[in-house]
Amino acid sequence: MNETKILICLPVEGDPNCYIVPSSVVAKCADCGALVYVAPSAQKLQETATVTAVCMNCALARLEKEKEPKFDLVPGQDWEIEAWRRRH
Repeated sequence: MNETKILICLPVEGDPNCYIVPSSVVAKCADCGALVYVAPSAQKLQETATVTAVCMNCALARLEKEKEPKFDLVPGQDWEIEAWRRRH
């Protein structure tokens, strides 16, 4: 059985100075419907895994229900973070 992976995504509304990874696409949070950015690394993951995009607020609500949450970087996300660091 394929486990659903939860993508914690930045909201479209909010901090106008927030770094958005180039080529990100807009999707809806699966829980509340708010618009979120899905980075290219997460888009690539969607090709091979079952994923659900959620906004930061809904992700925190989900995490509060978990006894032992697990976190992993999406493959390629380390490169996106490094690209952000080089810009700052």
